Amino acid sequence: MLIVFVLSAKIYSMLYQRLLNPVACLLMLFIFNAGCSTPYTATISYVELFTNSETHLGSIPFIVLRNGDTVFGKIKEPNFSKKIIVNGQTFNKKEVRYMYNWTSVFHWIGNGFGRRIITGKINVYTRTFLSGKIYYNVVYLQIGDQAEPVEAKTFDDYRKAVKDCPLALEMIEKGVTDLKKARMEKNSFLSTAILVYNKGCEPF
Repeated sequence: MLIVFVLSAKIYSMLYQRLLNPVACLLMLFIFNAGCSTPYTATISYVELFTNSETHLGSIPFIVLRNGDTVFGKIKEPNFSKKIIVNGQTFNKKEVRYMYNWTSVFHWIGNGFGRRIITGKINVYTRTFLSGKIYYNVVYLQIGDQAEPVEAKTFDDYRKAVKDCPLALEMIEKGVTDLKKARMEKNSFLSTAILVYNKGCEPF
């Protein structure tokens, strides 16, 4: 599903005044499902949501359990069920650390699976929630593969994650300044900063 950022600076200014939150400018409209990011969370540009294919992990789906075991086979998730079925074996979803479904990795976060949209020293996951008729995305950062993903609620969460990379920090600071000035063309700075950090603090 293609995501298009169509929020104008004029509309942003109105939202900013009403919501009193500079992150409001990252609200998004979906072509097929109208939705937006929560105005209380520093969100991330979702370009990577459709380009972060992980097919290098192979053609056979698998799950990795919290006890370290890996189970390969076709994955089934019955609707509204707490169970997941892999190769005929049934597991409680809470037993699953993450799963791979041919193209993407999904990590168990809270009470559901979040999709990995950026891979590297900092892994980034996203979950989509529905509040009334509004869809919004929540972003989680995972520092190292063994850590648990943690929700990124503020710009400071991103600053702390990339604190060892001056270039990434500079991108975040410039992006925050642009948001306050409602310059919407710079709305991908959070993902860009993490991609730069994952590349060893080099431009890409």
